[in-house]
Amino acid sequence: MTLSAHPVEICVPLPLEHPLTYLWPERLGGPPHVGQRVLVPLGRRNVAGYVVAPRAKAKADAGSHSELVLKEVLERLDEEPLFGPRELAFYQWISRYYLSPLGEVLRTALPSSFHVRSYEALRILPLGLWALKKESFLTRQEHRILQTLRRSGKTPLKTLRKTTPDFSMRWVRSLESKGFAEFCQVFRGRQKPLEAQDSFVWFSPELDGPSAEDLLGLLDPEEARLCRRLLAHGPCPRSEVEKDNPGAAKHLSSLLEQGFLRAGSLPFGAIGPHGFVASEEFKPKLTREQERAVRQILQRQARPGFEAFLLHGVTGSGKTEVYLRVIERTLQAGRDALVLVPEIGLTPQTVARFASRFRTQLAVLHSGLAESERLDFWWKIRKGQIKIAIGARSAVFAPFQNLGVVVVDEEHDPSYKQQDRVRYNGRDLALVRGKLEHALVILGSATPSLESYYNALCGKSILIELRERVEKRPSPEIQLVDLKDRAVRRSPGSSLSLPLERALARTLAEGKKSLLFLNRRGYAQTVVCRDCGHLFRCPRCSVTLTYHLDRRALSCHYCEFDKQVPDRCPQCATGRIRPLGHGTEKVEEEIQHLFPDARIGRMDRDSTRRKGSHEEILRRFRSEELDILVGTQMIAKGHDVPEVTLVGVILADVSLDLPDFRASERTFQLLLQVAGRAGRGPWPGHVVVQTRHPDHFCLKALLAQDHRMFFEQELAFRKALSYPPFCRMVNIRVSGPDQETTREAAAQVGSLARSMPPNQAWASQPVEVLGPSQAPLSRLRGRFRYHLFLKSSDARGLIEFTRELVCRARPVFSARNVGLEVDVDPVQVL
Repeated sequence: MTLSAHPVEICVPLPLEHPLTYLWPERLGGPPHVGQRVLVPLGRRNVAGYVVAPRAKAKADAGSHSELVLKEVLERLDEEPLFGPRELAFYQWISRYYLSPLGEVLRTALPSSFHVRSYEALRILPLGLWALKKESFLTRQEHRILQTLRRSGKTPLKTLRKTTPDFSMRWVRSLESKGFAEFCQVFRGRQKPLEAQDSFVWFSPELDGPSAEDLLGLLDPEEARLCRRLLAHGPCPRSEVEKDNPGAAKHLSSLLEQGFLRAGSLPFGAIGPHGFVASEEFKPKLTREQERAVRQILQRQARPGFEAFLLHGVTGSGKTEVYLRVIERTLQAGRDALVLVPEIGLTPQTVARFASRFRTQLAVLHSGLAESERLDFWWKIRKGQIKIAIGARSAVFAPFQNLGVVVVDEEHDPSYKQQDRVRYNGRDLALVRGKLEHALVILGSATPSLESYYNALCGKSILIELRERVEKRPSPEIQLVDLKDRAVRRSPGSSLSLPLERALARTLAEGKKSLLFLNRRGYAQTVVCRDCGHLFRCPRCSVTLTYHLDRRALSCHYCEFDKQVPDRCPQCATGRIRPLGHGTEKVEEEIQHLFPDARIGRMDRDSTRRKGSHEEILRRFRSEELDILVGTQMIAKGHDVPEVTLVGVILADVSLDLPDFRASERTFQLLLQVAGRAGRGPWPGHVVVQTRHPDHFCLKALLAQDHRMFFEQELAFRKALSYPPFCRMVNIRVSGPDQETTREAAAQVGSLARSMPPNQAWASQPVEVLGPSQAPLSRLRGRFRYHLFLKSSDARGLIEFTRELVCRARPVFSARNVGLEVDVDPVQVL
């Protein structure tokens, strides 16, 4: 260690418990800054890391580490830091609270292109090329490896292991010793950002309308197909269209010449989540409630500092316009705005309104972006060239330097919770970030989560209510249909009651549209043998297999296991195998049989697998091409179709019967959201809810459309059992391939938790330990699952207790093939 070198702490984007200490050599110039990206050696490879402490105080005294040899930082990859002390404080908070290594947090927060890694690889030498010609010098295995190296160039060893039959390292060492090949490093990941520039093509807006299909009839089939694709998807990179469609180049040239298409470089802000071009939007006149809400938020914005608002507005009350007005003033004040939505693909109209109002300043962040586009957005946001970003939960990490407001739309939605790696909640991180950056945070929902509503009642946030729909439109009339009543049944096995059938017929006769909601995809819940009762179960998960009629297949929706329906029962060998239960496919089939002239569409995960299919279904439903849309919860979010006057809920009890303390809350939220799709135009809406539990307080509150009634009863239930929001909770999941070993490991963790003595960090409030017990979903993807819950009213003490428990439990898992997952503030416990 030279006098000029000094230790620095580097965090690499890997699940390591602590940052690593390296030497900063004099040759790299002055001291590094927090957030600078550097290249460091790690084992037999080199990886990108991030400076988190320019001087590692803990190891600066070399006297106590006389035998410790520190490796040097190899290279400074960027002159400009990728994050500063403020962002680092945010990342460290996430690491501490969610008990995730800081490296994993950085891996989640930063673009993957920044995470440069090297892999040990092999490359062929000139002598190896000569040996390939003189095959007598090589064994069969050596010849096979050299052939791969000649074709592919530098090839990682892990690739050779996968692609070479009977691979063995002794053949690699033999090639190296003979001088035919040598080891080298292959880097993965980009070291520098790329500008996302491409030429786009899109359907001419002047021709887009009711007569568009007639115009396409003038074209040859291939040209018409290209036009329909661009109509459905919006602007697409020309290179992508030509790549996906052989021979498209000449067709594109012809269509451009005829005026059917346009081409050019679009500003990023004009491109929406799947390529739509934003259109100019007029500003509607605010209602009195909207004016009051905007005024209240802006008055608080005039004073510096953090503040949280809960905007509780009924469906159709105009919450989005409130967001837009506040963001407009935020931009005028020279600050930035961040908008989180549950899922970009399911909220296209919300995104379109933001893009229309702020088209040249907006970045829409979504999973469909190319990596170069994602990287370009990241840099433009960081440099202040983009002032607004809208995206799903990961957009909370957008690198704004002067954040003024964060909006979390549909804040109750469970999709804000990440379910793997760093199990963060995007809504909660929005609040943390707002506090760190002295910004306003607006949580908006027609059905707020109990935690957010309770915080508002306790004064932790300011409650603003919008109780009326825009233009004083009435809320839809809701009708409960008791499926236990034989008088309302249409026929045995039918998914529709007589009231719902009559409502559908009336809506079709009036020329209006209907939504039918069932949160269960497939044709039937499963199939069953009518003779012996045999059910077909997934061999890897503790669930029955869902029957899909279009493929005549049985599928597991958790692990993707798939098999054909057998002709005979494997247990009794009879052929009386029949579907059991209803799915969206069966509802679609039944509606088509009842109303053969109706135009029916279906929107669920099966019907939207193809890129752009989701947008195409919605386009057809908004136009005159569909009368009825059957779907899962995809149809419940963010869709505003004025012609929808009827919503039918096929079975309200699907989520109500789940073994989860949030089941009533989720059911109330989901049903009220889907009911809110009806009557958003000038015509009144009607909602028919079919259920076997009409006396459940959740459905009674839905019938009355009384949020406060539901909140009061559900809060009383939670308080009696000490569930959130009256406590903080941690779910510890133990899983493994052997059931008995996993059960024993879970029992040991439970014993450890109960035996931990009071500690200064968690002595203020007791920690209650529940379990362990078998998880409701007891086997998933071949692993048996047990869980236990930790509860306490002291959040900080609970986190420290869990941290200590995990440290003590580590030896339990190191000797077994058993995994442990920690989920802080879980939103689902299945």
